Amino acid sequence: MYKALVNLNNAIRLDSTISEEYLLKGRIYWQSDNYSEADRAFDKVLLLDSANTDAYYCRARALYCLGKYKAVIRDMQKVQVKNLPESAQGLYEYYWFIGASYCRHQEYDSAIKYLSLSLKYNKNKKDPTTNYYLGDSYLNISQYKEALKYISQYNKLTPDDAEGYSDMGLIYLGLGNYDEATEAFNKALKFDSTDFYVFLRYGKLLLARNIYKGALNAFDKSIKLMNDSSTIDKIGNPYYYRAQTYFKLNNNPSGCEDLNSAKRLGYDLQKIEELAKQYCKN
Repeated sequence: MYKALVNLNNAIRLDSTISEEYLLKGRIYWQSDNYSEADRAFDKVLLLDSANTDAYYCRARALYCLGKYKAVIRDMQKVQVKNLPESAQGLYEYYWFIGASYCRHQEYDSAIKYLSLSLKYNKNKKDPTTNYYLGDSYLNISQYKEALKYISQYNKLTPDDAEGYSDMGLIYLGLGNYDEATEAFNKALKFDSTDFYVFLRYGKLLLARNIYKGALNAFDKSIKLMNDSSTIDKIGNPYYYRAQTYFKLNNNPSGCEDLNSAKRLGYDLQKIEELAKQYCKN
């Protein structure tokens, strides 16, 4: 692979106007998981040939791995479904990248549309990631029964993954099935006791069950794990729900302090103000 890159770079030095050489260079970088360099190579192709659908498709895949989901959707819209480029592995992959990008961008209705098409065209109806993203999308729009169908399938396919059981716990919480939710969260914690989202969700279950001291402990762990991590984006959710728990335990000062933390981290201002009016008089 290194030799191929050297040869390509030498050819480009002789003539830097041949888009196909940059396209091949980008593919080599893509195969070696160097997505930033792949993105740069595909950019060069499109500067030389703005109608190159193969470059749009390849760049979209690289951008997905770089977490640039809006850009993935933009590039995929340049590709003609009836004439997929040679890099595409079929319609299922094309729709998967669009659907997964919408899911990661929190546009769940669009995610469901494209992920359903991906599953339709995929010979492997048991593809784990498609089932997970479909279930997670339905969960985020509170369609719990549909979410349960796909997350159950995901958990059968990947029985040792904490994220699937965490989603399952939240689904059962939404359905009001607290015993099943507790079992699911316990499984999630068995496989990963370092995920702050699992403790956040488990805390919400305990809060709903009026187990306030247990909920407080779960939110404490969630906040500690979140704050101790250098890679996790800080969010206000665990502070907001811990504030609710403090209020249930008649500890209004601590609850009000947590509401301020939630506000600082961008949590829903209307919800914060509604609680603050009840419990934070000053």
